[in-house]
Amino acid sequence: VHQPTNDSRYTGRTHFFKKINRWARSSKVCMIAVVGIGGQGKTSLVGRWLMQERDPEISKIPVFYWSFYEDRDVEKFLAQVVEFYKPISKVADEQASAINIIINAAKETRLLLVLDGMEVLQSASTSNHGSINHTSLFSFFQQWLQISHQGLIVLTSRFQFPQFRPYEGINFQPLYLNGLTKQDGIALLHKLGILGEGDELINYVEKLSGHPLALRLLASLVHRVCDGNLSLFQDDDLLSEDDKLTGKLKRLLHFYELQLEGGQKELMYILSLFRRPVKIESFLVLLSGMGSLESTPLANADRENIHHQIRLLVDEFLVEETSDGYTTHPVVRDYFRNTNNIVGSRSEVAIFLREQPGNWHP
Repeated sequence: VHQPTNDSRYTGRTHFFKKINRWARSSKVCMIAVVGIGGQGKTSLVGRWLMQERDPEISKIPVFYWSFYEDRDVEKFLAQVVEFYKPISKVADEQASAINIIINAAKETRLLLVLDGMEVLQSASTSNHGSINHTSLFSFFQQWLQISHQGLIVLTSRFQFPQFRPYEGINFQPLYLNGLTKQDGIALLHKLGILGEGDELINYVEKLSGHPLALRLLASLVHRVCDGNLSLFQDDDLLSEDDKLTGKLKRLLHFYELQLEGGQKELMYILSLFRRPVKIESFLVLLSGMGSLESTPLANADRENIHHQIRLLVDEFLVEETSDGYTTHPVVRDYFRNTNNIVGSRSEVAIFLREQPGNWHP
């Protein structure tokens, strides 16, 4: 239903693919969770596995991919799973609940469900951190773990899954992502066209704890201000050794925000208001009718120029292009959504969504 990523610059962590394939081949394992902080590469790793690294035996299994970043409607998700597997599975009782239909389908045929962005449906509170806070979804997962079948679910999340610990190591296998190794971090910077001495590259990989998104943002900044030469980049207090990674990432994004020009900053503010990819035509229609943009560089920009600026943002990893349109990484989206200072823009976008729900991806 949604589309997995296919990152052409994916780097490292090849040993994880062997582990995932081993678990996926096991008749006992029915759920795998890829867990790591935002920007650590969970979605990219799973996308790479789906597109290029699955064992031949596993690659024959039909894949249902759902991003909860794009659509948090659990009942819709369950209904879509039922519709997806109807042609390849005998549904004995169409009056049964969606959960029962899916479980019964998994008993008779191999199913592979990939659910990205689970943290949006997990608790962030200290007392029950990571607990799934949607009753139907938790019920579905519970039955999936308790009943014997041939299906496999792969989850991604920023949070661990404390409710599944009784099944851990048996039919539930968590995979915890940390930063890239020094070698992989340097390889990623090289793939991104960054020039520099070995010690300089290692220094920045260590400063950013091998965090893939942070390294990509750094690379884009170095290209923008130093033509890709890391030796000329002066970070001053931008990446203080004493600060946590989240602080460094925010400062990188803030520094990047200050460099944006030609309406790029305003484009990021507006695009960040949406969880789902935006078709370019719909986006251009929206922008043309936004009175809040009158005093910004976008006020007099034509369609061709706006599209050009979006393409530049894609090249610099601030915007992602998918088959469904343009979107941003959740970490980037959260930052620009919080810093959006265009008065009235949020209400204008909300009104546009209500008036043209069929032409937009909210």
